[in-house]
Amino acid sequence: MACALSPLCAQTTICKLTVQDLEKPITVEDSHPLFGWQMNSQEKGQKQTAYQLVVTRESDGKVVWNSGKKNSSESQNIKYLGTSLQPETAYAWKLNVWDKDGKQYESASRFETGLMNKTIYAWDGAQWIGSSENRLDAATQSYFEIATKFQIKSGDKMSLVMGAG
Repeated sequence: MACALSPLCAQTTICKLTVQDLEKPITVEDSHPLFGWQMNSQEKGQKQTAYQLVVTRESDGKVVWNSGKKNSSESQNIKYLGTSLQPETAYAWKLNVWDKDGKQYESASRFETGLMNKTIYAWDGAQWIGSSENRLDAATQSYFEIATKFQIKSGDKMSLVMGAG
């Protein structure tokens, strides 16, 4: 019997794990973001009956939120209800989903928070880097190249901010 016709071959997966509608974002600016995911199945009538979210801080593995098992088919806009997330911090999250037969599926992802401060003062102490070596020819090129040299004089973090007009 072909696998496609056999109920034993039906696959169910949990995919497209999102935080603030993005997969693995690195600049979440909300201390209580929204989570989402999709259940993908070849099995007819398959559905989610419950979920559990566990969010941990990557630096020390501390659990910052455990939703507990929630009997719900909801899988979008699930609000984080743990302690306020901290700025510039990496988090991992594990998702358990139960299907119509009580079978459990597990998936995991991660995200990072940004500055979490919308004021210009959040950039105090930033050292801006500029370059006089830029070759930008939008009329004839469909891509741009910026070549420059830089050195981080203190600290171990940096960001690259680019803009075009």
